Amino acid sequence: MTCYASAEGLALAEVLDDHRDGLTISQIADAARLRGAAIVVIPAQSQLAGAYTRLAYELEQHGIRCVLIGTAASKPVQPGRITALSAQAAAEVASL
Repeated sequence: MTCYASAEGLALAEVLDDHRDGLTISQIADAARLRGAAIVVIPAQSQLAGAYTRLAYELEQHGIRCVLIGTAASKPVQPGRITALSAQAAAEVASL
């Protein structure tokens, strides 16, 4: 996430990390709207990527763009990972 944001000239304002997969699409859209986000970036390997179309639609209603980055993982991912990556993981993503 950090590599993508940096390459696009974006600053990460906030990172949502939902280890228990408890956030709903409407909660994410509300959080983005309340924080004045222009773009929400979702990693393709996350559980939330499966709901990308619905999330993008919800965000679009508030003028917020949703971007899905990366490619889907070939193996199951840990549910609820919708976060920016650690520095080490970001370096691994950058090398892909």
